[in-house]
Amino acid sequence: MDQWEQLRQQCMSCRACGLADTRTNVVFGVGSPTAEVLLVGEAPGASEDQQGEPFVGAAGKLLDDMLAMIGLRRQEIYITNSVKCRPPKNRDPLNTEKDARAALITRGIAEIARLGVAMGCNVQTFAGLAGIGDLIVTATSMHSRNNRAGILIGKGETPENAVKEVGMVVEGINALPAAMELAEKYHVEMPIAQTVNAIVKEGMSASDALRTLMDRNRKNEMPQGYEKV
Repeated sequence: MDQWEQLRQQCMSCRACGLADTRTNVVFGVGSPTAEVLLVGEAPGASEDQQGEPFVGAAGKLLDDMLAMIGLRRQEIYITNSVKCRPPKNRDPLNTEKDARAALITRGIAEIARLGVAMGCNVQTFAGLAGIGDLIVTATSMHSRNNRAGILIGKGETPENAVKEVGMVVEGINALPAAMELAEKYHVEMPIAQTVNAIVKEGMSASDALRTLMDRNRKNEMPQGYEKV
């Protein structure tokens, strides 16, 4: 199975947010995956939800006419949406549905840097490839074992089954005991690491974990000196 088909299957079975409870169909995308032109809409509407295809109905006819004006057909481009399920009553997608990952990455690098600074590390390290660069790849790439295991856990798999399915070492899970020990030793608050530990060790559900993290009060979480990077 190639990576594109893996991604499609993950989207088709995704239940990572409340839109899974109200959708009729997942609207993954249509066209050539190798196309040079990519068209991204915001979210599926009622017609798209019914047919499982983006830009159909009146919007699809308008799109076809616009493409024809520049000598293209929809089969020659790839069409998708930033959100794969229809928001109820065509409301705008919520920030929790679009931006939860961005928020976790941002807060994740903050708590990693807090621990590093407490241990005597150079705060600038976390603004470079070894810090935010590595975290972005880990949190977004389908080549990432941590990301793939996290997606499986989010779908309801146990951490043990997720690691077995990945078939390789998932270093994030293995590093949790050390992260918890260091956070306690240096008195550093690490809510994301602690919540992931609760999922892996205590059986907390992924949906409860997301709500717990997203409901935290907003505050400056960066370590001292990070504003100079």
